[in-house]
Amino acid sequence: MWRQPIERNAIIPYNIKAVFHEIQTRRKSAVFLSWVLLLILMNENPEKLIDALLDEVEAKNSPEKVKRIIQRASAAWNNDYPKDGLIYSVTENLGKIRGFAEIGPCLDKASGLPQKQKDLLLQLRLISNNSDWDNDFYYGIPSGLRQIAMPSYFGCEEYDNGTTTVVRPSIKTAGDIYSMKPRGFVKGSAGLDILETMEYFLERIKGRLPIYITDMQGPFSVAAQVMGIENFMMTLYDDPGAARLLLDKCTDAIIEYFHLMYGAIGEKLVPLHCHPLVYMPRSKGVAVSDDFFAITGKEIVEEFSKPYLERIAAEFGGVVVHSCGNINHLTDMINNIKGLTGVNFSATETDLTAFAEKTDKHIVIIAHNSPVTCGDIPMRDQYQHVLHCADVHKKTKASVICIALGFDDKYNAPEHRELFRKAAA
Repeated sequence: MWRQPIERNAIIPYNIKAVFHEIQTRRKSAVFLSWVLLLILMNENPEKLIDALLDEVEAKNSPEKVKRIIQRASAAWNNDYPKDGLIYSVTENLGKIRGFAEIGPCLDKASGLPQKQKDLLLQLRLISNNSDWDNDFYYGIPSGLRQIAMPSYFGCEEYDNGTTTVVRPSIKTAGDIYSMKPRGFVKGSAGLDILETMEYFLERIKGRLPIYITDMQGPFSVAAQVMGIENFMMTLYDDPGAARLLLDKCTDAIIEYFHLMYGAIGEKLVPLHCHPLVYMPRSKGVAVSDDFFAITGKEIVEEFSKPYLERIAAEFGGVVVHSCGNINHLTDMINNIKGLTGVNFSATETDLTAFAEKTDKHIVIIAHNSPVTCGDIPMRDQYQHVLHCADVHKKTKASVICIALGFDDKYNAPEHRELFRKAAA
């Protein structure tokens, strides 16, 4: 989930003693008084803020609006792209959230609130902001980004390397694959922790909003995490039979976890995770990530990724695949994945025009922008990205769903909503 750092000059009184200190040293500004009132509200009943944000989100997403969003997205997923403009969803600057002052104290460690409560507050604030754009944003709650979810089934743990969290492999050799005994999604595993968080979200919001799946890595990615990337890549050549066995085990775990998520959340579950901003019908399958698409050759992907993605597609009626990096070299292979209903990538990493020209038109392309580029593809802000996606859709007739992510303060919904509508049209 997105984390919002608190600015150094923000006034954040954590206790009554600190409040009196601030009163003595600062002017009693409206901003400061709002912080004090929020602190009092949190101390008396922190759940009131969640209820207020829930009401705010529902007020911005009327049944008529939600119905329109679902109809437009469903049309694209069913190869009948709407005639009234590009399907697009916009986020503002994710590093400086509009309205953050309302929830800032709650997210700090000193608040003492449980992490899942903090996560819910932050997601509701972001959902409310995204709803202001009045476009194709679908107002579900993301359930987290932890790549350890699937590897935890095999006993893997995660650690902090000083920059990010990393999955520690649980096996090293091909021989380990034959003797490994998965621990399952047991108490204390990240997989079960995420499921319990999803159940908390559903229960706390009383089913008022949809919930997106967690970050689901595909079979190839999970196998590489369980064994270690270098060890797994060598096993593909040294003992391909062992590699296929591990991929089968990983696929089994992924299928099991999807059934667990559906069992926990039911019809409120949206089977998409990259990015959890648009609607995807359950009839189109489920989404997984395979970031190795970008760094492996066509032959490897064809033999060691494609069959297992097709297993997932057969189980759920389709599969959507996300990959970071450039995947233009795999276009022909991607067209031949049975049950593939969609792909997701960054249009600053994969050439969207070239991909759309060669991809079968029944495959939905969910294209987002990012602060990373590959080759000579230019960087694009939200507005430039919407223009680009609209142009590609118009020229190629591909079913492009545009995700425009904000990485600066250039655009916000109150001021620029109409500008983006015109670009999408």
